[in-house]
Amino acid sequence: MKKVVLVGCGFMGRMHAQVVKGLAGVELVGVVDKGGDRSAAFVADFPAPVFPTIPEAVAACGPDVVDICTPTWTHADLTVQAAEAGCHVVCEKPMAMNLEEADRMIAACRGAGRELFIAHCIRFWPEYALLKEIIADGRLGRLLSLNLTRYAGFPKWTSDRWSRHESMSGGGVLDMHIHDTDFALYVLGDPESLDSWGTVDDRGASHVFTTLTYDGGQTIAHLEGG
Repeated sequence: MKKVVLVGCGFMGRMHAQVVKGLAGVELVGVVDKGGDRSAAFVADFPAPVFPTIPEAVAACGPDVVDICTPTWTHADLTVQAAEAGCHVVCEKPMAMNLEEADRMIAACRGAGRELFIAHCIRFWPEYALLKEIIADGRLGRLLSLNLTRYAGFPKWTSDRWSRHESMSGGGVLDMHIHDTDFALYVLGDPESLDSWGTVDDRGASHVFTTLTYDGGQTIAHLEGG
């Protein structure tokens, strides 16, 4: 039985908890949250003790994995805490606010001999998984172009409306456009060149266009969304 401590009782925390509940051989053994009505409502649906910090939850529950579902700007510090506590880490996307934070997360997990998994879900959606196979085995020939488009309404469900602040969320580039950036890099690798531009409002970059060029321009990936 793999034991999971989940950090964050918000929208994404509930999504992850529902998945954990449906997995054979996996058990939710603890929750880390600020407490209050939200935590009470969460554990009413997903029974588990609530702790104020990751170290306290790990000491009490002995989990194998800490699953981080908190605002983006907290990911780096919480991942380091979980790794230093001796746990593997699942962390919601986007990974971090910047490269320095991402490198710190990787270094902490490598130093502790723990695995770090960033929860980029669309890699596992059936249509995307099939596309990955088709590109990899070449059954339809060489990929010429890839067009990925993703739009969504502004996420008004975030606690304290942190998603409105680019300094906490990264704006539309990190919160939404990152899905397709990750998938393009996953299936095609690092590009020879990258051009990205878009519109910016009071919440950061809101509508983004990115073009990735491969093989001297023989393969182009165009990403749009926000």
